[in-house]
This record gives sequence, C-alpha cells and structure tokens, in this order.
Amino acid sequence: MMRNEHGKSMLRPYQGRFLANFFASSGLVAHILKASSGLGIHTTVAHLVCELLEREPDSRVLIIVPRIGIQHQMHSLLNRLGVHSTAVDRYKFRELQKDSDGSIWSKGSAYILSVQFALKPDVLESITATEWNGFVMLDAQAAAQSRMPLLLGLFKNSRDARALFTLDPADELDLSAFFEANVKVTEWRRSEVLPLVNQGQTLSIFLEVFKFEYAVDEALLLEALRQISLVLPQSEVERRAYKIRFLQRAMSSPLAIEQELRKLRNEIVHGINVDNFSKHFEPTQENLGDVDCDSSARLMAFVPAIENVVNELSCLRIDSKLRALLEMLHDSEQPSNAKMWLCIISDYRATVFYLEAQLNELWHSVYTVHGGMPSFDRQQTVLQFRKSGGILIVTRSALTEGLSFPEVGTVIFYDLPGSPKTFDNVLGRFCTYGRLEPLTVKLLGSQLELDERTIESFERTVHRFGEQ
Repeated sequence: MMRNEHGKSMLRPYQGRFLANFFASSGLVAHILKASSGLGIHTTVAHLVCELLEREPDSRVLIIVPRIGIQHQMHSLLNRLGVHSTAVDRYKFRELQKDSDGSIWSKGSAYILSVQFALKPDVLESITATEWNGFVMLDAQAAAQSRMPLLLGLFKNSRDARALFTLDPADELDLSAFFEANVKVTEWRRSEVLPLVNQGQTLSIFLEVFKFEYAVDEALLLEALRQISLVLPQSEVERRAYKIRFLQRAMSSPLAIEQELRKLRNEIVHGINVDNFSKHFEPTQENLGDVDCDSSARLMAFVPAIENVVNELSCLRIDSKLRALLEMLHDSEQPSNAKMWLCIISDYRATVFYLEAQLNELWHSVYTVHGGMPSFDRQQTVLQFRKSGGILIVTRSALTEGLSFPEVGTVIFYDLPGSPKTFDNVLGRFCTYGRLEPLTVKLLGSQLELDERTIESFERTVHRFGEQ
C-alpha cells in the first residue's frame, strides 16, 4: 500500500508527536485523545490508520463513528491516503457475508461502522468474534454505558489491539475494566496548539446579539402551539423534553413547526405512536367541548385544533425572525467587488429549505448543506461555496460530521445553541488550525430566548474558547 506523501505533509507537529507516541507503545494500551473540535482529530485518525496498515499489512482495523455523515467523511479521508477501507451499512454487511468464505473482515483493510449499526445483534456478534489489530472509537463519551457490550467483546478477543478513543476536553472515560493501568491520555488545548500554528497570533472572536419581538399574530400562534403541546408523552421527563423540542421548532421557522404539526396530526389520525401520548390527556372545554370518551377519541378530538393552527400558519403575513435576519444580512454585505463568506446555522432541515427559498430571491450565491444530502452533492456544494463565496445555510448536525469552514468571516446562529458545549463545538468548525482572520458570531433570538443569563453564558463560552 502506497502512502500519500502529500497527505502526510499536511500533519501539524502536534499531530505528528501524537502518532509517534501512539506507535511507541507496546502491548494492550488504550490511548485517549481529548481535543476540541477544529484541531484535526479526524485527519489524525486517518493518518494513524494509514500508518498502522503500513507497519502491519495484514492488520484489521475497526473504526466506530457516532454518525453516518462522519462515516462517509472518514471513508473519504482514508481513500485520499490510499488506504483500503469500507464503510459498512446493512447492505454492505450482507454483501460481505455473501462474498466471504471465512471471516467477512479481510486483513489489510479498515472498516468504518456507525455505533448504532455496530450494536445490532448480528453485527455485534460478528465483530466481537473477530481478532482486530487496531480499534478507533470517535466521540467515545457514551462508551461506558450503551457501548459496553461492544467494548467487552472486542477486547476479549483482540488482546493485542492498538486502541484509540477520542473525547471532548471536558469529558471523562473509564477504561480500567479493559486496560487496568495501561491508559495514556493526550490533551490538545486550543490555547496551546493554535498560537503555535498561527505563528504566535491569537484568534479573535467577536460576539454580537440581535433581539427581535414577535408581532401580535405570531404571539397568538405561539400561545396556540403551547396549548397543542399538552398532547405529550406520559412521563414527566418525556413531557418536558417533548415540549422543549416542540416549541423550539415553533421558534425556528413556520415550515419547521408546520412539518411537526402535520406529523403529530398523522400520528393521531392513523394511530401511530399513540401510546407515546398521555393517556390522561384532558381536552379543554374551549377547544373540544364536553367529551366523554377514551384517550384515543380525545386525541382525535384535538385534531381540528392542530389543523386550525396549520391553516393560520399558511396565512401568516409576517415573519419577524426572518425580517431580523434580512436586516443582519444587509448590514454584513460586502462591497460589490469583494467576496462574502457567511454561514447561517439552523437546527432543522425544514428551516434550511425555508431560508433557501427566501434568500434565493435576494442573493445569487446561496448554498445549502444538510444531513440528508448525498455525500457527493454535499462535497460539490462545499467546494463551490469555498471557490465562489456567498451565503451557506447549514444544519448544525451536518457541521458536526467533519465539515469545517475556516474561510467564513461571519456566522449567524438562526437557532440558538442548546448548550455551551454545542456552541463550543460549532465554533470549532470555523476556528480550525491555521486561521488568522477574526470571526464574527451573531446570535439571533427573541426577547424571551435571549435573557441576560443566556447572553452571559454565550459570552463565557467565547471567552473560554481559546483556553480549551
């Protein structure tokens, strides 16, 4: 197998040092790499797998990733380095079974599986019965719980495997049950890594907050949606989580909440997942009148209220959040002879489509990237955006699948991050190593969403960003 020397030269000194330490270890040793997003974790893993297969050509390497999007990205990285790798899903797994006379996992290859697929009973049985020479688990924070059967089986039959687990800096992972004292931890902090890469210069991030107020019609619709959120799962924990998700969609875009309402209506009408809704649901006198029937009929009686809100959404003449975004975009416009690289982030695919339709009427260079795109289409869109500039509208989930945009100068959060950790991880996709230009981050939210405590939390995250 030929090593791609051009790809090898892309490694930064801190990445090279980690690889040297990794291969200097012998026996069953677990390496934990704790690193913030944007510091080249996936690139490091790809080079590690490449070097392992160069050193031991008959090796088998198993790579477990958290999401399918990262599976495709890792497959692409390995291919560019000349590594024989296979992204395994259900179709590919059956194909491997059909074509194999013995073990379906060939030597001299790397296999990439999502953790959800790896935990399927037949897949789990197959991979834990195989002797692996290398094992990588990306974003391994949850390994101690749901992924325990996978770890137990792997290290029972692969006692000499070289193992790597990647984590966020704030997370911990107890591997004592498998490796006793043979655990080595490496930590990459932005405060230590980025100044070395950026020739001693520190990265500047400017945070701006934009608040808007809902119009009267919008406020009335939100209240109606809160009433609909009474149709909730039974347990208090589920009820609280469902209500938060439901109202977050409502505050994202009309299309996002319309899709959620239509889904809710169809589930009730067709009896799908009705057990997930409260059996103790009591319709209000105002909405339903005096209804004396079982819970399913009560839910059916609530359908007209859902349909009424959907109709009101279609008649809504104003979107205060969109209007605020348009004002922000006009303020961010560059001179006619200058390119603009601006990114808008949403949590919902429906909102991405909604914004694309609205902005295409006003700007020529509008691109969209979301988790449902085929890998090839996503790559072509990203390449075109990097070449031509413009406005990129992207879902947060797509960003966490290995995409990075160091050329972007302004980031607008159309949907507010749910936690400081989420905010930090997204910032890392723009503040990658080598970036010297400042980044402007704009938060867009209603008066209710952006209270003083929330704003202070975002400010602290930006302040700590370079220290992690």
